[in-house]
Amino acid sequence: MKKRWMTWLGLCLCTALLAGCGKDTGEEQSAKKATESKTKQNVEETTEEVTEEATEEETEVKPTIFQIAEQDIELTPGGEAQLSVKVLPENVDISGVKWTSKNEEVISVDSTGKVTAVKEGKAGIIASLGKMNATCTITVKNAQAETQPATVQAAAAGYDLNQELAGVEAQCQTVMDELNSGNMTQMDMNRAAGRCYTIWDDELNVLWDRLTPLLTEEEHSNYLAEQRAWIQEKEAAIEEAGLMWEGGSARPLAEYTAGEEWTRKRCYVLAGYLGSKIGQTVDMSPLNNDSSY
Repeated sequence: MKKRWMTWLGLCLCTALLAGCGKDTGEEQSAKKATESKTKQNVEETTEEVTEEATEEETEVKPTIFQIAEQDIELTPGGEAQLSVKVLPENVDISGVKWTSKNEEVISVDSTGKVTAVKEGKAGIIASLGKMNATCTITVKNAQAETQPATVQAAAAGYDLNQELAGVEAQCQTVMDELNSGNMTQMDMNRAAGRCYTIWDDELNVLWDRLTPLLTEEEHSNYLAEQRAWIQEKEAAIEEAGLMWEGGSARPLAEYTAGEEWTRKRCYVLAGYLGSKIGQTVDMSPLNNDSSY
């Protein structure tokens, strides 16, 4: 009887132990799952933080516009100029801009964008910021030496300014005769006025190209400032003329006519400047003492 009881007690103990072992295993599994879940959450949070940091880096302000502010600069050997960059938006960091010269034998440039003219010629300057590049061209010219008398310069010019201006006047007069014939539609009149404007604008460019090589550096600077001011006044006059016909089909005619009148008068002014350089006296009487140039 005692032996059977001991056997039963042993079986109970074994059963209890097995039950306890099964319970511990379930708790360990639950703990393991909780640990895995926590680890996964930590990984996801860490990934989110890294992603946010990467996103912040990717959203750093980058330029949409990157240009060299100064363009078409002219210098004499030994002359200097300070270049700068124009960027948009304005809060772009430009501290990393790098400057290089395409031809250091003509133009040298330092790390701040300061250029120095070395000898006569042309050279491009490059500003770099990251993957963006901007360029400008600098021309180096020797100072104009007036070594020839004006009469010799006039003979070498190969053109007579008064005859040339008279020829342009004749071209425009032909167009104006057509314009005043009364046989044109409004569109035809607009186009005719545009042709007159173009004829004088072409002459203006010819005169300017002839004049500028004969100017000293100081004269060139003064005439260039004067020319730019005149352009602003002309554009304002064209706009004002157009507003008087706003919404009407005759607006182009009014604008072209204003542009032609202002450009014609400016041509005579530039011809006078050029004539003084080459020993020719330009007849200003066609302007009829009109001073709106």
